[in-house]
Amino acid sequence: MAIASLAETSFVKLSPHNSNSMALGMAISANVSAGIPNLGIIEYFPLFEKTLDNYCTGRPVAESGKIPLPMNPGLGIEFDQTAMTKFKIIF
Repeated sequence: MAIASLAETSFVKLSPHNSNSMALGMAISANVSAGIPNLGIIEYFPLFEKTLDNYCTGRPVAESGKIPLPMNPGLGIEFDQTAMTKFKIIF
């Protein structure tokens, strides 16, 4: 938000980086972007759109170039803990 504020004073638009995640990353980008008056664009990766659908629900879905904010609490994403054990790393 501080960077967005500094950019706004120079009439510069800001575009949050999405890190190729169409679930958690997109939810974070959408929530942060909702509070940025000088928003340019949000990165969106259609090729990765459904990649995590087997592991979570609630990901934001872009429609007509717009991304709705989540209606669920927090970021709106809920991960399937059983399915996520596939990615568990034990040190």
